[in-house]
Amino acid sequence: EEIAAASEVLESLLKLVTLIGLVIIAFGYAYSQLALDIYGGSLLSGGSGPVLLRFYCLYVLLLAINGVTECFTFASMSKEEVDKFNYIMLGLSLSFLCLSYYMTSWLGSIGFILANCFNMGLRITHSLYYIWKYYRDSPYRPLSGLAPSPVVICVLVVSAAVTGYSEVIK
Repeated sequence: EEIAAASEVLESLLKLVTLIGLVIIAFGYAYSQLALDIYGGSLLSGGSGPVLLRFYCLYVLLLAINGVTECFTFASMSKEEVDKFNYIMLGLSLSFLCLSYYMTSWLGSIGFILANCFNMGLRITHSLYYIWKYYRDSPYRPLSGLAPSPVVICVLVVSAAVTGYSEVIK
């Protein structure tokens, strides 16, 4: 009964953060320049600010998914598994430092955001694998919360296309 409740809550949270993150991406791409123009004027919206904010929208989605999946992972791990995971996190931190140094040298500030995205992707992958193993022998599939319905995907794609077009013709 507790596993069923945990699965339902995890699936609902994953649906929520995925939907919110995809909405942020769909509308954030087109309206990054406008948001920065309203917030800080042409100083922020004229340079690389809109591009950085567009990439940051992706990072927000990954950050939200990572928060939910790691929360479940840590809550359900034994002490030995947490200790082992801390070593994995140390390795991920070192790889992030190296990757952020090289990507920042290569792509500038966008490289730093992309390095963060890559790091979050690795952390999410580890957590998803743990959750998959945790529920492997049960009838519950909480990771299905990461996949939005086709109708939602279509609506977000159309919204992104319309808002992107409106940004171009402004």
